[in-house]
Amino acid sequence: MGIWTIAQILSFAVIICLMALFSRASSLFRQSLLLQVIFSICAGFLYGFIMACVDVTIYGIPQFWPYYLSGFSFDFLHAIGNGGFYLILSPIFRRLFLKIIKKEGHVT
Repeated sequence: MGIWTIAQILSFAVIICLMALFSRASSLFRQSLLLQVIFSICAGFLYGFIMACVDVTIYGIPQFWPYYLSGFSFDFLHAIGNGGFYLILSPIFRRLFLKIIKKEGHVT
C-alpha cells in the first residue's frame, strides 16, 4: 500500500457514485446490459483519468497530458477488460443475487 492508494480510492468512489446515479435515475440503464457494458468500458477510462489527475498533484509532475497519454494504452486495455468481464460475470452475479433475495424473502 502506498500513496497511490488515495487515488485508487478516489477513482473507485467516483465510479461507484456514477453507477449509483445512473442506476437510480434510469430504469433503461438498469435493464440494458449494453448500456451497463458501455458504462463499464467508460469507467476504465475514467479511472485512469482520475488516477492521472491525482498522481500529477501528489507527485508534482509538471505536465499532465504527456503523463496521462503515456498511460492511455493501459487505460484502453483496462476498459476493454472491464467490458469483457462485465459481459461474462453480470449474468452469473444477477442469478446469484436473485437466488439470495428469494432465499432471504426480500421483495423484488
